[in-house]
Amino acid sequence: MKNHYRYWDNNKLKKALAEPLQSLDLDDKTINTLENAGIIRIGELLRLSQDQLFGIRNLGKVKQVKIMKALEAYGFY
Repeated sequence: MKNHYRYWDNNKLKKALAEPLQSLDLDDKTINTLENAGIIRIGELLRLSQDQLFGIRNLGKVKQVKIMKALEAYGFY
């Protein structure tokens, strides 16, 4: 059974939130787009609302789906 972040201990969760975006399985273009928007850590990405995510320039639907899949594979959602 896949771990879900709600069941992680606080130390593991804090460490995961502080990880850089490169820890996710994302292509360089997607990471660069997020970094250009000022998002460099997983925790910063998770704090965004869906509207904020949609509002990031050059972050189309395909990249958004990739981000959600990468977060899910990491154990979020």
